[in-house]
Amino acid sequence: MKERGWGELKFKKMTKFDLAKSMFSLIEAYEKAGNKTMTTEAFLLWLNGNAIDAGKTAAANLNKAESNAFSEWRISYFVWLMSKYAKTYVKKALQNSPLIGLDDFGFLISLCYEGSKTKTELIQQNIMEVSSGMEIIKRLEKKKLIKSFRDEKDKRAIRLAATLKGQTVLAEAMKEMYKASNIIAGDLNDNERVQLLSILNKLHLFHNPIFLNESKTELEEIQVKYLSVDS
Repeated sequence: MKERGWGELKFKKMTKFDLAKSMFSLIEAYEKAGNKTMTTEAFLLWLNGNAIDAGKTAAANLNKAESNAFSEWRISYFVWLMSKYAKTYVKKALQNSPLIGLDDFGFLISLCYEGSKTKTELIQQNIMEVSSGMEIIKRLEKKKLIKSFRDEKDKRAIRLAATLKGQTVLAEAMKEMYKASNIIAGDLNDNERVQLLSILNKLHLFHNPIFLNESKTELEEIQVKYLSVDS
C-alpha cells in the first residue's frame, strides 16, 4: 500500500510552532550559504538543488510522509513554472502566425500529422474541456485552417481535417516552434532528455485516463482508485 499523498497525510504531533522552527532552520541555512535573493522561487530552487546539507538535516525533523508531501508540492510547482516558461516562448514563436497559442497549434498539428478526427477525439487528445475545445475548432474553421465534413461510415458524426491553407500555416509556424522547443528543452544533455521524456510519458499515461474518465470524481476518490491511498 502506498503512502498517503499531500492532503491525506496523518502528521506527527507537531505544533505550528514546531513546524515554523523547522522552516526557520531551513531559511537560516539558506542565508548562511550566502544566498541573498529572498524570494520563494530562489529558496525552492536552492532546496531542489541540494546546495548544502543543512536543508537535509532540517528536513529530517519531518516524518517520511511530510517529506513526501513537500516533494510532491515541489514537483507540482516546477511543472507549473515550466508551463509558464513554455507559454512565453510559444507566444514569441507564433506572434506572426494566425495561430493564437499552443492550443491552436496542437489542434492543427494533430489533424495535419494524424489525419481527420471527430471533434470529441480532437478535444480529448489535446486535454481540453469541451466548451474550450469547441471555441478553438470554431476559430480554426473561421480562419479556414480546418474543415468539417460528414463521416462516410457514420453520417451522424462530424469529422475535422486540415485544409491546404492550414497545412501551409503549420509549416510556417513549425520553423519558429522548433526554436521554441529547443529553448524549452534547455541545456539538458542527451541522457537527461531521455530520462525526462520517460518520466513525462509515465506521468502522461497516469493522468490521461483520469482526465478522460474521472471529470466528476472527487480528489479523494481519485487518490484511492489510482494511488492506493486509504479512504
